[in-house]
Amino acid sequence: MKKFTFPVILLVVLLIVIFGSNFDQWPKTATKTLTTVTTSVQEFLPEEVATKTVEFVQELLPEETATKTVEFVQELLPEEATSEAVALLDSPQPFQVRVRIGKVTSIIDGDTIELQSPSGRKFRVRLIEIDTPEDDQPWGSEGRKALSNKILQKRVEIYDQGTDRYGRKIGRVYFEDRDISRELVAEGHAWVNRLHKPDESLIDAEASAKSNRLGLWSLDNPIPPWTWRRGSITNINPRNLNSECGIKHHCREMTSCREAMFYFKECGLSALDDDSDGVPCESTCIR
Repeated sequence: MKKFTFPVILLVVLLIVIFGSNFDQWPKTATKTLTTVTTSVQEFLPEEVATKTVEFVQELLPEETATKTVEFVQELLPEEATSEAVALLDSPQPFQVRVRIGKVTSIIDGDTIELQSPSGRKFRVRLIEIDTPEDDQPWGSEGRKALSNKILQKRVEIYDQGTDRYGRKIGRVYFEDRDISRELVAEGHAWVNRLHKPDESLIDAEASAKSNRLGLWSLDNPIPPWTWRRGSITNINPRNLNSECGIKHHCREMTSCREAMFYFKECGLSALDDDSDGVPCESTCIR
C-alpha cells in the first residue's frame, strides 16, 4: 500500500499543478476526495515533505473542485483508499468546504480559536452553528475551559466554510474525528445558533443537554449569548463622552464601543447600524 500510494500522490499533485486552472469550473463534491489525498500525503510521506505538500495543495486548490477528480482518484488509488474516499463523500459533512489543518495555539473564547498552519501562518476560526456564553456571562469561563481542554495545543482539522464579517474563518472543527461543536453542545457548554438552518443532530444534542440540566442548563435562568451581548451593548451610557457630533462618520474611525454608541444615539448617525439591530459598529462592539 505504501509503495503504491507514494507515486500516486505525487502524480495527483502534479496533475493539480498542470490542470489547476480548469478546476474552478468543477462542482464542489471532490473537496472531500482531496481530503483523503491530503490525509494519505501526511500518513506516508516524511513529515517535512508532507507538510510542504499539504500547504501547497491547500493554497493551490480552489474551493470548487470536480466530480472528475473523484473518478480520477478512484481509477488510480488502491481499493482501500478509494473506499475511504467514497465513505468520506457519503458522510454528513458539508460539501462546500475547504479542509485546513493546523495546531490550536490559543483559545479566544468559548467558540473561537487561533490556529497556526504548518507554514506558521496564524488565523482565527469561529466554530460554526454554535454560540457559547460570553466571558463576562454566567458559564462563560466554564465554556472557554471546556474548549481549551479539548483542543488547545492539539492538531485539528477545520472544515472551512468561509469568512465572517469580522475576518474570522468559520467552520466545523474536528480532533481525532470528534466534532468539537457537537461535543460542546451535548455537554451543555453552548447553544445551537439557529440564525442559519443548523445540523439537526446539534438540535437533538442541545435538547438532551437541556433535559438533563447539563452545563449552562443547570443555571436558574440561562441567557442566550446573543441576548446578553445586545443587552450589554445597548445599556452603555454614551453621555459625558469627550467628543462632538460631526467629527467622525464611519465605524472604522471609532476607537471604542462607547464612542460608537455616542455617535449612534446622541448624534443620530444611523448608518453605523448597518443591519438595524440596535447595535452600531458590530466589529468594535461585538468580538
